[in-house]
Amino acid sequence: MLGYRMKNRRKELGLTQSELAADICEQSQISKIENNDYAPSSDILYKLSKRLNVSMEYFFDNNIEDSQTNLTQFKELADNLLKKRDFNALKYLLEVKIENDVVITSQDAIYIEWLKAIITYNVKGQKNEAIKRLEKVAKDVKEEHSFYLEFWNVLSSFYFENGEIEKYKRSFLNNIKQAEKLDLTFIDNFQLLIKIRYNYARFLVKNKETPIAIREILEVIDICKKYHSSYLLADLFCLLADIGESFLTETEIEDYYNKALILYKVYDNDLMYLSLKEYLSKS
Repeated sequence: MLGYRMKNRRKELGLTQSELAADICEQSQISKIENNDYAPSSDILYKLSKRLNVSMEYFFDNNIEDSQTNLTQFKELADNLLKKRDFNALKYLLEVKIENDVVITSQDAIYIEWLKAIITYNVKGQKNEAIKRLEKVAKDVKEEHSFYLEFWNVLSSFYFENGEIEKYKRSFLNNIKQAEKLDLTFIDNFQLLIKIRYNYARFLVKNKETPIAIREILEVIDICKKYHSSYLLADLFCLLADIGESFLTETEIEDYYNKALILYKVYDNDLMYLSLKEYLSKS
């Protein structure tokens, strides 16, 4: 089962054996594992599972069905809606998923609970209930879970937005410490780091720590430029415009908002584009 599932998962993600093995083990070891000629150590298997975005139980649990591709597609759809902050569509997607499928691993169960909490917070407006849901399952979230940092980043954001500042600070310090270990050549890892630092920048803006906030925002923008990514760049421009109202000219503020509008439009983020349009029309 180990060799079969590792090969299938690697191909599903479009990785070569060399790409999977990079900085973990030799390419020949991957070949041997997939041919059931080699049993890797737990340390190597853990690192491989992280790169493949699965838990270690995925390789051995007979109860895990071969519907992993469908689950991956569901997660891709869910992640896309999360990026667009289209929580109503996410609610509908999750309802369809639950109605038609059975959660097949403990990791999947936590992932679904995570999505439910996001919907509880953003659609139903039940902020304390959402936080309680996440705190309840937090002890079961393991570092090998593919959404480990995503989970804690969302909980951190909820703490911040709900005014639980000390809890937010503790969570952020843990998140950024874990994020610094990520291989940023993987797009999911890169986007996660940007997301964590973007939320920290929001925290600084809200708490009127203007000089630190500006440095943080500009540093994150530079990281985006370095990796030729526009991920959350529009949101960062909006933050600069928001924080600059006391010292930027109207033209400079308008320029940052217009840059954000262009990016929202280019990447078909209609929800954020129209929301910003409406905001600017009233200002």
